[in-house]
Amino acid sequence: MTRMETLSIQRSAARFLRYAILIVYAVTTIAPFVWIFLTSLKGATEVYVNSFGLPRAWKFINFSTAWSKARVSVYFGNSLLYSFGSLFMCLLFAGMVSYVLTRVWRNLALFSYFMIGIMVPIQALLIPTFMLMKNIGLLNTRIGLMAIYVAANLSLSIFIISGFMRGVPIELEDAAFVDGCSRARFFFTIMVPLSKGGFATAAVLTFLNCWNDFVFAYIFISPMNLKTISQGVMILKGEYITDFGLLSSGLVISIIPVFIMYILFQEQVVTGLTAGAIKG
Repeated sequence: MTRMETLSIQRSAARFLRYAILIVYAVTTIAPFVWIFLTSLKGATEVYVNSFGLPRAWKFINFSTAWSKARVSVYFGNSLLYSFGSLFMCLLFAGMVSYVLTRVWRNLALFSYFMIGIMVPIQALLIPTFMLMKNIGLLNTRIGLMAIYVAANLSLSIFIISGFMRGVPIELEDAAFVDGCSRARFFFTIMVPLSKGGFATAAVLTFLNCWNDFVFAYIFISPMNLKTISQGVMILKGEYITDFGLLSSGLVISIIPVFIMYILFQEQVVTGLTAGAIKG
């Protein structure tokens, strides 16, 4: 056997091993979602006797029951409001702060101050945050919970967006100012579109953090009509007996926005993560 043939066999074996590992990883990643979806179409008793098989009777009524009778629609709407409201405010504030730190006032100490939020877990500040929200009257309010979400995600968003804004040529800003462009107009019409990869990456991460949150909503929200989808799914779990078909239906409903968000911004997120690794 020649050396070229040996190298060809080695490359083929390496390629086969690589694809085999990727296939196993893909199957193990997708399998839990498939199992949850199949479980959501089963009856309460069938889950115990036929846990991993196909449903004997496809009970799509579980979704309508969870949506209406279990009030998942209310919790779903609350989470959408909290997530998108917090997302809008977080991106607006993070974008403006990043522009100031990278273009107007390049202050390392100020930038480090904002980055402290990444190193300090927000859960460690639950007690003082609870007391603050109670004293200013924002406990058990929508605005209060969204303010906490913005504060919790602001530092990471600034870190991501500022890395992209540093890559925008300074000559472009000088030319815009010579033509009479104001800072506000330059920010919204030029800087934001050129940094869309960073905004998309920060948007997806912020949305996921807000949508999947349980701790903040559990501590700072008590009224049932203000609870989030994560709390709503927990309510579907009974104290003594649980309808796992109904519970799985609630889980499937809660996963849908996450898939939609990632599908819409998949290309921007991948571009943002790779480009952000070499900028700044």
